Amino acid sequence: MQERGARDGLGALDVSARRSQHHRGAVSGGTQSLLITAASEATDGYTPVRGKAAGAVDVPLSLHDATISARLQHSFGDVQAAARVGTFEEKRNAGLKGAASTAKGSSGTITIAHRPARASAAGGCRPGAAQRPGQHLGRRGGGPGDHHPGQQRVSTPANGYGVNAALQGHLGAATWEFGADQRWAKGTDHEQFRAVNGALTMGRDAAARPRSADLSGERLRRLALAGDRRVRIDRWTESHASATSSYWRPA
Repeated sequence: MQERGARDGLGALDVSARRSQHHRGAVSGGTQSLLITAASEATDGYTPVRGKAAGAVDVPLSLHDATISARLQHSFGDVQAAARVGTFEEKRNAGLKGAASTAKGSSGTITIAHRPARASAAGGCRPGAAQRPGQHLGRRGGGPGDHHPGQQRVSTPANGYGVNAALQGHLGAATWEFGADQRWAKGTDHEQFRAVNGALTMGRDAAARPRSADLSGERLRRLALAGDRRVRIDRWTESHASATSSYWRPA
């Protein structure tokens, strides 16, 4: 369970620029046990509506994003453990004043893998867990005659959690694996809309809590003349994918 690209020192570096409108950079490095990667990009300058057709609300498109992640791994005898965390943020402008959005989030995973020293041993296991919170914020601009910064504001924060495990083993010339995956999510939606005299007069709140589960089994038999024969069975369910919403009007 070695992180691809893990090495001592600087592993990769990429920097590019085009005039003053586009900048991009990415770097990766660390040690055999720790890998850190980071990247950032900024684009600002292209105007989709130009000349006489452009109005007071037309502005250049823009994109600003950044991400960073780190993975730490260590071996404890026959057990390998790894932890990974990451975060990102992305800001966009759609070419109109007030028509901007921001997406940001973070993730974290823990993986533990065990493989017996003997190939003919009973089996090994690979449990893991993940957590991914995130949020999206957006505003949609109005027409040329609208002086309000946006006709609609939307916020959609969400959180996701998951846990999975797999058990592997050998049975004669065949290998087998049984796995399970459970995921939970919680998302909310907050909207403001219907601009009247420069103010957003209505709102809507909604929430959903979906859940999914998956069970799998796989058997692989290696044949000397006919190649490999693999059989896999999956069963999954999805539930609690309901949503509730309410409307409100500011005083």
